[in-house]
Amino acid sequence: MNLRKSITFLLFLIVAILSIWFFKERVLYVDSAAQLFKIVNFERINVEANRYTSALPDFLPFLFVKLGLSLRWVTMAYSFAFVLSFFILFLISEFFLRVKYAGILILLVATLSARHTFFHPSTETHLALVYCALFYSWIFGRRFTLQNVHPVLYLLVSALLITICYFAHPVTVFLILFILALSLVYHKLTKDYRIYILLAFTLFIYSIKTLVTKTGDYEGHLFQNLTLFNKNLGELGSLYTFKWFTSKLWNLYLPTLFALIATNIWFIIKKKWWQLALINSFSVGFVLISILVYYQPDSEAMLEKSFMPLSFIVFLPVLIEIGELVKRHQQNVFILLSLLVLGNYALIIWTSKKFTIRQQKIIELVHQLDQQGKCKGLISEDDVRSLDIGPDWALSCETIILSSFDNPDKSKTLFVDTKNDATLTERKDLFLYAPFWSKWDQALLNQKYFRLCDEPYIRLLE
Repeated sequence: MNLRKSITFLLFLIVAILSIWFFKERVLYVDSAAQLFKIVNFERINVEANRYTSALPDFLPFLFVKLGLSLRWVTMAYSFAFVLSFFILFLISEFFLRVKYAGILILLVATLSARHTFFHPSTETHLALVYCALFYSWIFGRRFTLQNVHPVLYLLVSALLITICYFAHPVTVFLILFILALSLVYHKLTKDYRIYILLAFTLFIYSIKTLVTKTGDYEGHLFQNLTLFNKNLGELGSLYTFKWFTSKLWNLYLPTLFALIATNIWFIIKKKWWQLALINSFSVGFVLISILVYYQPDSEAMLEKSFMPLSFIVFLPVLIEIGELVKRHQQNVFILLSLLVLGNYALIIWTSKKFTIRQQKIIELVHQLDQQGKCKGLISEDDVRSLDIGPDWALSCETIILSSFDNPDKSKTLFVDTKNDATLTERKDLFLYAPFWSKWDQALLNQKYFRLCDEPYIRLLE
């Protein structure tokens, strides 16, 4: 095995170890906890917002649930499953499609500028970017090309991969169009009808998505923000996300900024004007649209997630250009990028402290509930703020999973009562799930993993 493959495997091994080491911090945090709870409680694959292909990591914890393994192992499997999904797609790209640098691309887009988002793995953006890396590997791979594959088969496989990306996350439209545009330039396909068919197909299916998505849905809400485009553009400098992104340019996005500047200089030296135009138009265009769509304040993890595709746009041309260098220079650039990934790992470990502290505070709350001989507790928004354990909407899922790790008879749950609702302490058979779907009959819980006592909620910190 050559040096490049050895380093790539090592980097995947390290991130796999990190996913297992920090499995509680990664999974017992808002969306990830809520999604794992659904997988375990209903014993089925969980799909959110019709993003069907993003459910790939669900299969491993689902299998563990069917095998009857403890919730601790199921939770650990869920954290690891995301890295495993990335690794499987890397193997397809490297050994089947024969793309040399797909592995380092996947590692860069999954970890670069994602210090907090590493602890929010269930956001579909991670896997969506990796699916786009697979599409890139198909379009730029050495094994199957426009010359050696029947036109109809080539179009069908390409359309299938585009559809997989489509059902992962709508942001993939930027990356699909970028990959196709790069192929048009690098492969000199201006007279090849197939590339235009794929461009038209991409624009068609993503346009359909904006039309059929209900405005009340999560994605519909984001599409609705596009109607405020002109208004927000006029107020660009005052938008929260604009201030957040520009403040992060000199730390979080510094490697990406340097890579963008270096690539611009390279394209100017080589007089590659089309490549220069593409990388700058897509980078600036993506950032601008993201700021205008995600303009409202949010957590660090969610904001980082929103801009993750920028790394893909910037580093993809870098990796394509590496292939044109002599072997020694290719190796040097690859080692430099590998060191950048290792640096990302170090920053992730450093960032983990705040998630570990949050986890410890939640464990202490569960312990207080146990000391009182109770299994269901309510806390207020003021309690959340004073303890600094937000975001809190999935706290009930986080706590019931955590307390049930090794014994379902020890299940306990905490819910944040935002309305000071007196009725929440009346029923004995109640389980409070989340603010948008709060009151469950306790009988809906999967008794194999969750066995709450038959008693009403108490106000824990009063």
